[in-house]
Amino acid sequence: MNSSLLIVDDNPSNLLVLDALLGRTYELYKARSGEQALEILEEKPVDVILLDIEMPGMDGYETTRRIKQIPRCKEIPIILVSGVFTEDPYVKMGYEAGAIDYFTKPFNPTLLRQKVSVYASLQQKNKLLREMKEKIKELEELLKVPA
Repeated sequence: MNSSLLIVDDNPSNLLVLDALLGRTYELYKARSGEQALEILEEKPVDVILLDIEMPGMDGYETTRRIKQIPRCKEIPIILVSGVFTEDPYVKMGYEAGAIDYFTKPFNPTLLRQKVSVYASLQQKNKLLREMKEKIKELEELLKVPA
């Protein structure tokens, strides 16, 4: 089961870099705005989101908050990426918005790949656990003996 990533950045060259870095390992969905990211999330199951902060219109913080308001997206790990907002107050704002991690540009490609791998693996395991829980619940219902 391949993990899927949503990468969100208004700069096409940043999307190309992330595609080159992660495209062979993951199914990638790309958005160039927060609004487009929300549209993709309505249709596609995503395991991890890489989200640029500085975008016109809806910034990464607001996009993160809106994603976390969608019930089926609450558990998706969001990694914020920024080349501008690199100081502690901005990092803190990212975590407060609901992000699980924060990368500053330029970033170490190996470290980014490793972290994405960890978050994607955890999401896959969580999905399997939820499915197993549902199956157990169904089996318990089937095994109930009428009184």
